[in-house]
Amino acid sequence: MKTKLTLTIDNELIPKAKEHARQADLSLSQLIENNLRAIILHRTESVLELEGILHDDGRVPVPPEEMQRSVEEMANELSRLTGESKSETVRRSLEERWDRLKNILSPTGRGERLRHFLENEVWSRIPKDQIGKRLSKEEEDVILGYGPEGV
Repeated sequence: MKTKLTLTIDNELIPKAKEHARQADLSLSQLIENNLRAIILHRTESVLELEGILHDDGRVPVPPEEMQRSVEEMANELSRLTGESKSETVRRSLEERWDRLKNILSPTGRGERLRHFLENEVWSRIPKDQIGKRLSKEEEDVILGYGPEGV
């Protein structure tokens, strides 16, 4: 469970921290949480002492016993929400992740699917006399909701 927390931080530090989080593809909350978790898990008082402990993406390595507990809790909760057995929940989750990774790893998969969708679901429904025809300024304004008094 997550709880909202208000922090007071030096104004000059905030934009630098946000940029650091953005580069790590994390929210600022995730960056702070990861660093706090690292400090607590590794019983240190400084992030500087953790150099080399964090993963390259800023995540904190989770001790095996905590990882197992977390996996069990997620599987139980997802199983409860879906009404599936825990085994079925885990199987489907792995299958869905596998499908997503196959699409990411396949350089042509996404492009081919997009082109297929456009050809069969979008372009095929455009009337032939409209293909290649540009909208007039007035037609664009109507679509965008512009009128005599603005938007």
